[in-house]
Amino acid sequence: MKGNWKAGFAIWLLLCLLTAIAMGVWQVRQLHQHYNDTFYTLQRTLSNLLTQNETFLPLLSGDESLETLRHKFPQVVAIEKIGERPLQGERVEPASDGRYWLYNPYRRTRFLIDLQEPLNQTQPFHYLALTWHQQVVVQRGDKQAGSFWQWRQQLTHPLQPFTLQAEANPQWQQLPLLPMLLMSGVWFALIATVLVLLHGRKEKRQADERAHYYQHSRLNALGEITAGMVHEINQPLTAIQNYVHSAQRLVAKQNYALLPDALTAVLTQTQRIGDLLKRFRDNVSQKEVQLEAVNIVELTSRVASLLEREIRLGQIQLRTQFLTGSERVCADALWLEQIFHNLISNAVQAQQGQPQGMVSVASARDGEQVEIRITDAGPGFSDEALAQAFMPFYTTRKEGIGLGMPLTETLILRMNGQIALSNLPAGGACVTVRLPVAKE
Repeated sequence: MKGNWKAGFAIWLLLCLLTAIAMGVWQVRQLHQHYNDTFYTLQRTLSNLLTQNETFLPLLSGDESLETLRHKFPQVVAIEKIGERPLQGERVEPASDGRYWLYNPYRRTRFLIDLQEPLNQTQPFHYLALTWHQQVVVQRGDKQAGSFWQWRQQLTHPLQPFTLQAEANPQWQQLPLLPMLLMSGVWFALIATVLVLLHGRKEKRQADERAHYYQHSRLNALGEITAGMVHEINQPLTAIQNYVHSAQRLVAKQNYALLPDALTAVLTQTQRIGDLLKRFRDNVSQKEVQLEAVNIVELTSRVASLLEREIRLGQIQLRTQFLTGSERVCADALWLEQIFHNLISNAVQAQQGQPQGMVSVASARDGEQVEIRITDAGPGFSDEALAQAFMPFYTTRKEGIGLGMPLTETLILRMNGQIALSNLPAGGACVTVRLPVAKE
């Protein structure tokens, strides 16, 4: 949101600048139009006066009363009789104070003409002049170098060939500051509204994406839990199937003496399934785990009994070494049995196809923890497996679903332990599990 406001502020500044430029240009154009209209209005006024001078004054004898004449032609301020003058000579002679003499050689009369009044009524220009053959007849203001606007118009009258000139500069202080400020406020309100709407849409989109993500995560978690249940329950079901087949063979051989042991083993596995389902339910509901002292020597023996058929068929030699003080850990018995069952089963399966195999389970005391190492003589972990073994659904076996190791890590972490994977220098895989030592 902060980045959006910065971008919005930049856009607002740009719009304010463009608005100020546009309104300034518009005002300057309006001012120029006003000056232009004023100049050409003055030109028409002067042209009318000059036309009067050339049309009516030649008809006067010069004996008329000046007062009566000024009533009709206020620009005439004096009348004088003159001597003989060339008929083709100049009819204009500049005088002082913005006046000039207009000659009528036929009547031997001259009229003093004053054009200051129309020029005095024109204020916008800082320079205004009426010239005759480059000679200034009337001037208002001073000529400036580099004037912004300039006008020059020839007054086409044969007897009075004057040129009207004017200069002006824009009145920058007259630019419309208040409208500019109002437009800046309008732009700010508009941009703020757009940013708020965009932020609202973004928040809604993010909320929808989060809802979709959470829904997807819940579905993934449900699938992962279901797959984990299938993975873990499959082990006791397989054991039950093996015990039932053994019982069938005993019945076929009429060797009923061993049937109770087989049935007891089946009952044990069904109870294990029930315990697994209860543990899954507790895991999902995140109930606090109840840790207790677990003897890993007895637990390893029990797991070896469950995997007896796989170990025998794979020709695997199971070795154990539990140093003094490392036989008991603080853990959940069922969870730790699941972990041992999974790790030893993986080690057995990793050596399929080898003439002989070996699985070693060893433990040693390390301060307040017990370090348990499960190793095998198989090919070891690949670099990819070392990096991704604990990722859900990662597996190197075609029949695997990739949930055994992630579930193992989860259970160990909930029991305040750690797990690490490595390869032995001489070959083979090594899984190191560290759990708190059980208090006496």
